[in-house]
Amino acid sequence: MSTTPPILYVEYGDTIADIAMREKTSTSLTTTTAILLTVLLLVTFFSNLFLVATISASYKLRTNLLYLIFVQLGILNLIESIFVMFVSLLYVANNNWVFGELVCKLNATAQEFVFLQSFFVIMLMAVERALGLTTSGRLLLTRRYAFCLSLLFTAISLCFAAPALFDEFKVVPFPYRYICAIGTNTPMPYAIVQMIIYCGCVFVITICFCAIIRYRRFIAGTRTLPAKPQDYGAFIMESRALEDYMTMTRLIIFIFVAYILLNGPYLVLNFYYQIRNSAELLANADELQVSQDVDTMITFLMMFYPFTVTILIYCFCRDIWVKLVNLVFCRRSTSASYGNWARDDRDKDMLEDSHTSDRVLTLVATTEGLQIRGPNGQYRPPPIQPYYHEPSIQDPKDVPSIVPAMMPSAYQPDYCLPNQISDDNNSVKTHNLSNPRILKKKTIQISNTKTIIPDEYKIRLDTTSGSDVSNKASKIPLSNRQKLQRKKRKQRIGMNGGKKIPVSTTKTKPFK
Repeated sequence: MSTTPPILYVEYGDTIADIAMREKTSTSLTTTTAILLTVLLLVTFFSNLFLVATISASYKLRTNLLYLIFVQLGILNLIESIFVMFVSLLYVANNNWVFGELVCKLNATAQEFVFLQSFFVIMLMAVERALGLTTSGRLLLTRRYAFCLSLLFTAISLCFAAPALFDEFKVVPFPYRYICAIGTNTPMPYAIVQMIIYCGCVFVITICFCAIIRYRRFIAGTRTLPAKPQDYGAFIMESRALEDYMTMTRLIIFIFVAYILLNGPYLVLNFYYQIRNSAELLANADELQVSQDVDTMITFLMMFYPFTVTILIYCFCRDIWVKLVNLVFCRRSTSASYGNWARDDRDKDMLEDSHTSDRVLTLVATTEGLQIRGPNGQYRPPPIQPYYHEPSIQDPKDVPSIVPAMMPSAYQPDYCLPNQISDDNNSVKTHNLSNPRILKKKTIQISNTKTIIPDEYKIRLDTTSGSDVSNKASKIPLSNRQKLQRKKRKQRIGMNGGKKIPVSTTKTKPFK
C-alpha cells in the first residue's frame, strides 16, 4: 500500500523571491541613507570650518566676545561631524559595525561631550547677553571670565562623558541609530544627574531671556528724545546699538530653540532608555526595545543641528557673511575705512557692537552754532572758522564811487567768504552778493579783514562799479537769476554805445 507524500507549506516571506526582494529593498534604503548622510556631513563640516576660519582671520570679528563663543560652538560642531556623523556614515555604508570596541566607546564619548558642552555654550551666550544689557552697558563678563567659565564647563562635560570609556558602562552599537550609545545595565543615578544638569541650564537660560525681555520693555516705555538738539546724534547711535544688541539676542534664542527641537528628542529618548534599562529596573522588568522608525527619525533630527546653527549665524550676522565671501573668493574690500574700528582700553566697559563704532566725528548744531563732537563726547568749533572785523558802510551820496587803486591801504579790498557782508548793527548776516535790492542802495567799503581761510576758498571782491559786485573770481557756480542779471547789465552797457561810465577821481578822506 502506497502512502501519499506529505505536503510542505512555506510561510509567506520565506520564498526565494520574497527574500531577494527584501534584500534589494534593504540595499536601496542603505544607499539612500548613505547619500543623505554624505551630503549632510559635507555641508556641516565646511560651513562650520568656514565659520571658525572667518572669525579667526578677522581682527574686527575677534574683538567681539560673542563671536569668540561662536568659534567655540563651531569647533564643537566640527568634533560632532568627525567623530559622530562620519562614523555613522561608515556604519551605514558597511551595513554592519565593522570597527572595534574602542571606536564604539570613542563615538559614544564624543556624543555625550558635544551634547552637554553645546548646551553650556548656549547658556554662556545667554548670560553674556543678559549681563551686558541689564548692567547699563558695563561689561561684567570679560574675556578672561568667559575663558574661565568655558574651561569649567569643558571639565564638567568631560566628567560626564568619560564614564563611557570604562567597562562598567556597557556601550553597544544601535543598528537603527547608526551610532554607538550607552546601553543596558547602566547605573540609574548617572542618567538622573545628567537630567538635573540639563534642567538647570534650561532654567538659567530662561531667566536670562526673561530679564532681557523685561529690560527691553522698560527701555521702550521710558526712552524719549533728548531735550537738546545736539544730543540727537548720541540718541540715534544708542538706539541703533540697542537694536543690534537685541538682534543678536534673538539669534541666541533661535539657537536655543533649535537645540530643543533637534537635539531634545534624542536626549529624551536616550535618558528614558538608560533609566528604563538600568540595572535597578531590569531586575524586575524586561528590556525596553525602541522601534526602528523612531530611532532613525530622531537620529536624523539630531544630525541636522550643527548645520542649522551655522545657517542661523550666517543669516543674522551680516559682517560674518561678508567676511566669509571675501575669504572664500579671495576678495579685498575696496571701500575707504573711516575711523578706528578696534576698541582700546577706554572702551572696555562699553557694550560691544559689531555694526557701529563710536570713534567718529559728528557735526551737530548747537546754540553756539555748528560744532564738532568728538569720540569722547566733547564739543569744539570746526577747525576752519574765519574771524571778521566788521566792514563799515557809507552813504553813496558822500562817496559816489569807490576805486580800489585810489583807496588808502587800510581800505584796500581783502579776502572774505562769499555771500557774507556786514550791517551797521555789528552782526554778520548771510546775503546774496548779486542781489540788486541790497547792493544798489548801499556802497560796500571793505575794511582790513583778517582771516584764516585757505587760498583755494579765497575770493577777491571786484568793486569796479559802485552799484555791483562782480563774480568773475568766484568759484561758486552762478544761479539762473545771477546769469539773468549779468545779461541785463551787458545790455545796459550796450545802450550807452560802448562808452565807459565816468568814474570820480576825487580822493576820499579816510573814514574815522
